[in-house]
Amino acid sequence: MIRQLGGCALAAMALLGAHAAGAQETSPAPAGELITIQGQKNPSAWFKAESQHFIVYSNTSRQDVTDLLNNMERLDFLLRVYTKAYFKEQQHESKLTLYYHNRLGTLEVHAPKLPANAVGVINSCSPGVQAAGVQFAPIVQLDNARLATAWNSRPAPGC
Repeated sequence: MIRQLGGCALAAMALLGAHAAGAQETSPAPAGELITIQGQKNPSAWFKAESQHFIVYSNTSRQDVTDLLNNMERLDFLLRVYTKAYFKEQQHESKLTLYYHNRLGTLEVHAPKLPANAVGVINSCSPGVQAAGVQFAPIVQLDNARLATAWNSRPAPGC
């Protein structure tokens, strides 16, 4: 009798173990990092990227956001160099938060009454500055040596 119960218990454990192993095999880990917004069944394509002065939430490509952040940090550095004499640097500055959309027609979420040709909006409030923009094309990477030639090679306005 004890042998029979022991055999049944062993068989039950084997079945439970096989079921758990099967469950592990049928639910593979997701291929990429996804953000799931609470209350939604489907994962979101949005991701967060952060630099020293900016936080970007985007549904574009990671490379485009990396290029955008690098260019914004370069511009921020340049503006700080030129305005250093006029502004006192704060110890704890809040970061600018940017929502960077991959298509037109998505800015209405941030500002319902936009002009027809708007490509971005900005709002300054007590917690910090918040902005939203739309990506038209991939961001061009220019190293410092090419900045002067890139600017000078543009045609004059109206040409």
